[in-house]
Parts: sequence; C-alpha cells; structure tokens
Amino acid sequence: MDFVESVCEFNKTGGNANEFNVRNVAKYIGYLLEEVTETLDALQAPYHTPISDLAAHMEAMAGNFKEGMFDEQVAKLRREDKIEVLDGAIDSAVIGIGLAHCLGADVQGAALHVADSNMSKFVTNEAGETVALRDENGKILKGPNFFRPKLDQFLA
Repeated sequence: MDFVESVCEFNKTGGNANEFNVRNVAKYIGYLLEEVTETLDALQAPYHTPISDLAAHMEAMAGNFKEGMFDEQVAKLRREDKIEVLDGAIDSAVIGIGLAHCLGADVQGAALHVADSNMSKFVTNEAGETVALRDENGKILKGPNFFRPKLDQFLA
C-alpha cells in the first residue's frame, strides 16, 4: 500500500466517508493548522520569537476550526471554493513532503512509518473489524497497540 492509499485507509477506518462533510472538513483544516503550529514551535524553541506569536495565533485558529466555530463558513463553500480548498490541501501535502526532503529525510520510509503509527491507534472489535475508539468529542484515541513513530531513523 502506498502512502496516499494508507492515508485514505486511515480515514475510512476512522469513519470519514469520501464525501463532503462540513464538520470533517472544518476539523481537518484545524488539524492542518495544528501541524503547521507544531512545525513553527520546533523552529523557535526554546526562545520567544515573533514565530511564537504566529504559532499561538495559528493554534487558537486550529482549535476554533476543530470546535466548530467555522462550520457555517465551510457549509457555504461553492464548487469553485471546494476546488481551491482541494488545491490548497494537495499543495500542502506536496510542500510538506518537499520540506521533509529538504531535511535530508528518507521521505517514503518516514511517511509509511507514520502511516503505520496512525493505523496502530485502531483496535479490533469482537466481530473482527478494525475500528476507532473515540472520546466524547469524536477524537480518535490511541489504542493499546499504538506506537509513536521513531523518525530519527529516517534522517541522514
């Protein structure tokens, strides 16, 4: 399974249908902002810099998207707006992979390792189906077999 297939499988297993869903789109925009925030935090640690202010603002916006503050705005997306959001999402993936490449990483190995880590969050129910455990907000919880990715092995 390639990386894109593994991401789609993660979403399917996690209960995200391959269809427009306002709540899921808003949450994923929040997740995207959250990941950018983590990157910015790594750049400025341990000092307070202008990056800190940007990261704090982005973290707040990420929370707002994940909590539903912008669901109404997302619900108003027209087809041409969805095309632009799709373009931004794919460009973000390309840029993220490019950043990993510029770090000197084995991008394919790291991506597949992270995908395996993500899939390790799931559990098998009594019917033998792979399912997600969720908290009261619907967030996928880490199951007992979860392992944190060890990415140092993918850096030169």
